[in-house]
Amino acid sequence: MKQILNRSGLVFLLTALSGCGQIPNPLMNTNPEVYNRGVRRLEVHDIPGSQAAFDQAISLHREDLSLYAQIANEYMQADQPVLAAKYADQGLAAVPTAPVVERCALLSIASAARLDAGDHVKALDLATAAYNLQPDNPLTQNGLAYTLAETVEVDDPLTPAKLVKAETLLGTALNRLKTLDVTPEQMGVVLDSLGWVHFKMRRFKDAVLELERADDLSPGQAEITYHLGMAYLATNRLNEATTAFKRALAIKPGLLAAKSALNAIVH
Repeated sequence: MKQILNRSGLVFLLTALSGCGQIPNPLMNTNPEVYNRGVRRLEVHDIPGSQAAFDQAISLHREDLSLYAQIANEYMQADQPVLAAKYADQGLAAVPTAPVVERCALLSIASAARLDAGDHVKALDLATAAYNLQPDNPLTQNGLAYTLAETVEVDDPLTPAKLVKAETLLGTALNRLKTLDVTPEQMGVVLDSLGWVHFKMRRFKDAVLELERADDLSPGQAEITYHLGMAYLATNRLNEATTAFKRALAIKPGLLAAKSALNAIVH
């Protein structure tokens, strides 16, 4: 799962938990007022104004990769994946020799942004690059697994192997998270990914169980609720699917996949 607890939203927590260091809070290293002005502009949907403020913050701290990561994450939460990718890419280019943990965070955000923007090839390349940097990190394991599930094609003969790889990665990530001090919401994000992989594997009963638990652990996450609705639909539980899609749209009215699924049931 990628959407506010999304894969990029887990970056700061899970990079710290990986034992490879911690990305500092960008507001500790830059002018909070300049950064917050960008956030306020974004909250009122003033995209050019937010970019102007964020660009000013970057001009003061060009080598602070945590700043690029946080800005990219702000745009992910605002459903602006193209801009999220832009700032993540800027950060990666600004400090090509940055520590692994910081590059991993930006690669993970950039991958999630490309996935949302529909660039599946680039999303998978970036998720793989992040995983290769930190193969024992639950963030990169979850990121690569979810991206694999989202980018597989029905007629691709490699699809079964890709989904098995995703399932294995998520099993490892969940086992690791059980040993760490994470919140139920954070556990739910990764469990959602596992449920979605099982959905793609057509293991619909397993998917329902995992996605129901993910929905309980991470309430208010539209993407999780949408996934659950799809699992209900696949098991012919139409009333529960309808309710799930309506809940997802109440959380995120612009979630087109949920709108389409709900319209298919109603009509």
